[in-house]
Amino acid sequence: MATLAQHLLQFLFPIKCVTCGADLPADDYYRICPKCQLDIKIIGKFHCNICGSYMPDGGEHCYHCLKKTNYHFEYLRSSGLYSGVLRGLIHKFKYKNRDYLSRFLSRLLVKTIETNINMEEIDYIIPVPMHWLKKIKRGYNQTEILSQDIGKHFNKPVMLNNLIRIKLARPQIYLKREERLSNVKKCFKIKKPHFINNKNIILIDDVCTTCATIEECSIELKRSGANKIYAVTVARD
Repeated sequence: MATLAQHLLQFLFPIKCVTCGADLPADDYYRICPKCQLDIKIIGKFHCNICGSYMPDGGEHCYHCLKKTNYHFEYLRSSGLYSGVLRGLIHKFKYKNRDYLSRFLSRLLVKTIETNINMEEIDYIIPVPMHWLKKIKRGYNQTEILSQDIGKHFNKPVMLNNLIRIKLARPQIYLKREERLSNVKKCFKIKKPHFINNKNIILIDDVCTTCATIEECSIELKRSGANKIYAVTVARD
């Protein structure tokens, strides 16, 4: 009877790929077909050793990191390029209430973390915070959802509501590089520094373009006594 009911539900409400609309099995967990998964441009070994930007021609450091050597985070790594399928998934996850997409996006983050970070030395996972007014409008902070999935996978505590955003800045997507850097200045604050003191942290965000947001969060974390900060994002623009 259970199998019959599943077939009936699949007939009435078929499961389809969120990207291309292809039919999926009734028990599909990620809602993304194999073809669309393969279309994601994963960032492999060809990346800047500091900011993680994609460098298809190889090399240790990108142009910007050659000029800037005093980041407050150890390094940043991203799972894939912010284009095509991955860009669409992140947009649906952030703006279309497709919260189930966190299953697939957090799996990408887990693989990136396993490849680049020794989790035995990590004390906390911290999501890049959203201003409270923006969170009320959207209803959720997508980086909190991703961080909680990652925390469960690695059995590591996720610290919420300690690193907070105190300034409602303009959306970064509409700004040029220099504008992005100034737009997030002094946007973040640690409420209880003693929880951060001498801790190693993974900072989680969905997309990175200039490292401006990651760097500002890292400055505040280091000011509060954090030891090492590693940043991981789903995508690199």
